[in-house]
Amino acid sequence: MSLPDDRFVPPLANPPLEPVPMDGCDVCRALVRDREQAHKTGRLDVVRSCNAELQNHPHPYWEVR
Repeated sequence: MSLPDDRFVPPLANPPLEPVPMDGCDVCRALVRDREQAHKTGRLDVVRSCNAELQNHPHPYWEVR
């Protein structure tokens, strides 16, 4: 018995964008370095963790411009 086609999700043509680090932030710079290493070694759990940290990492409002 074959399954209907609507039960399969095609792969994404373009992967989702990743958070961008704030210029001059040492924490952001370290997270990007860790994320790049995780990409190279296939550690997608670490990539997701770094992305979450980058997305939620606070910066003073006067730095965000």
